[in-house]
Amino acid sequence: MWKTIYSRAGSLIIILSFVASCTSLNSYSVYSNNLFFGKEFLKDGEYRQAQAYFAGALKEEKDSTAFVYLAITYYKLNDLDNAERFVSEAEKVYGCCFNSLRILGYKALILLKKNDPGGLKALGDYITLYGYLYPLESIEEVKKMYSRQKVDIERLDKLIEEQIKDYEQDMDMFINLRIGFYDRHSGSGDMR
Repeated sequence: MWKTIYSRAGSLIIILSFVASCTSLNSYSVYSNNLFFGKEFLKDGEYRQAQAYFAGALKEEKDSTAFVYLAITYYKLNDLDNAERFVSEAEKVYGCCFNSLRILGYKALILLKKNDPGGLKALGDYITLYGYLYPLESIEEVKKMYSRQKVDIERLDKLIEEQIKDYEQDMDMFINLRIGFYDRHSGSGDMR
């Protein structure tokens, strides 16, 4: 009798574990689909549609990626208060991650566009992180704006977006293919 009870209890635990993992996988699937479609709409300049998808992703998982992309849509729609609110949320959860450059870059853009005195400090933080993570020459123009304390927001917007895009593409190549800028010390390209 006890053997039957233990057997059924074990079976029930296995079934419940399977159902819980399926729910978790479904939740991640919804999250990743929302991020994918949100990014596509963002690329196409369809900011309201992108916003809906990023908000949907946030319902599934509260992470820095969904927060920062939602902040970007608000920034693009010139709703700077909401943009600042969501970039602040992204900062709270990000720690040290793939999105750190995007978070700091858009924080600087949002604050500078709001004429907030913290905008230049945020831009300085972005420049420091960019120099550490991905030291390409395109940062020199941003450094000049920062040192002169005179920022052309439209030009800065284009520069930061281009820098972030290049960094994230190289990181993606390194993570998925183990090639690119971040693989430079592995010796895989040595011709010796």
